[in-house]
Amino acid sequence: MPGDPFLLGDDVVLCTVSEDDLSFMNRNINNPAVRRPLTSTIPRTMAETRQYFEDHISKEDDSFHLLICTPDGTRRSA
Repeated sequence: MPGDPFLLGDDVVLCTVSEDDLSFMNRNINNPAVRRPLTSTIPRTMAETRQYFEDHISKEDDSFHLLICTPDGTRRSA
């Protein structure tokens, strides 16, 4: 389940990223439709996705990370 809604729209809701989103993120980062535009050339393990979450997403700094969701809270993938 995505985190709290950050921005609400008619067709899209931007939600904060929670630890519960890691499996979804890992599946998508390994999806060629997502991976290629990001220029990622190697598969990512779940441990690497978790490490990225801990090092970047959950870190308290000036950056922010959001998931694109439908109004009912379903995560959107490629």
